[in-house]
Amino acid sequence: MTSIARDSARSSSARVWLNMNGSGTVAISDSFNVTSITDETTGHFDCNINSAMSNINYATAGSNIGDTIGLYACAIESSGTANTVSKYEF
Repeated sequence: MTSIARDSARSSSARVWLNMNGSGTVAISDSFNVTSITDETTGHFDCNINSAMSNINYATAGSNIGDTIGLYACAIESSGTANTVSKYEF
């Protein structure tokens, strides 16, 4: 792989990702560059980022896996509070 291809791959990869259990006792199942999660209120969480993003103009995406009763849709969006380079609220 050339250095240009390697740099391109680095710039296109996820800077932060999180796999969490958001029901009952909230817990991180697996993650990258996440120090912790905070259960703010029902359905609202903080994802605390270890190495800060370069600015607040970052994109997020999310999904949700249903249980045996059915599938649920999940839209990851800001909770309305200003995000920072080291915390994303959803």
